[in-house]
Amino acid sequence: MRLLIVGAGGFGREVYAYARDAERDHADGAPFEGVHFLDDRPDALDGFPVEARVLGDVDDGPIGPDDRVIVAVGDPATRFGLVQRLEARGARFATVVHPRAYVAAGARIGPGAVLAPFAFVGPSAEVGPHVVLNTYASAGHDAVIGAFGVLCPYSVINGGVRLSDGVFMGTHATVVVGRQVGAWSKIGAGAVALRDVEAGTLLIGNPGKGRALFGPPEGAAV
Repeated sequence: MRLLIVGAGGFGREVYAYARDAERDHADGAPFEGVHFLDDRPDALDGFPVEARVLGDVDDGPIGPDDRVIVAVGDPATRFGLVQRLEARGARFATVVHPRAYVAAGARIGPGAVLAPFAFVGPSAEVGPHVVLNTYASAGHDAVIGAFGVLCPYSVINGGVRLSDGVFMGTHATVVVGRQVGAWSKIGAGAVALRDVEAGTLLIGNPGKGRALFGPPEGAAV
């Protein structure tokens, strides 16, 4: 089966590298019969040293019954929209875990998730479908990350934290032990959530202060 990466921008090229590293580390040989891209821009890879090509766009590019798809876009709402379009085409989703990511025994990783090098998932933590844990992002023991969440480099959710769907955490953002963050909120770079965060909130600063600015993307459950 092929791996089709949706999005041939910078993050897409990172996911391509993670998939290739996973292939080289795979004890039974390469798990994919080639890695390629779907993107609305046919020239998105021009000038980059990537041994892959753009096969077509999201709505018309070839997706075979044995192919697996991964979305490589960093905005949660955009990820949600792309997954909806791909599911309408019958796409089946891969999970890409870099061999230098740490996933504890008993943790659960949903389909469509991306775990970058040095990401950490603690015991009994749950990483939902289509979540991104970028480099050195960590989810402590018993933490839960809802679908489409994105954790930027060095962001941290401590033990027992619950992120609802679509939460975005900027670089070095932190949620302290046991707190909850409502759906489609954004925790700004370096911000620290010391209290529960309501849905649709932009939180900035340390201690974090926020106000509701965002609603769910069209079609998302509230």
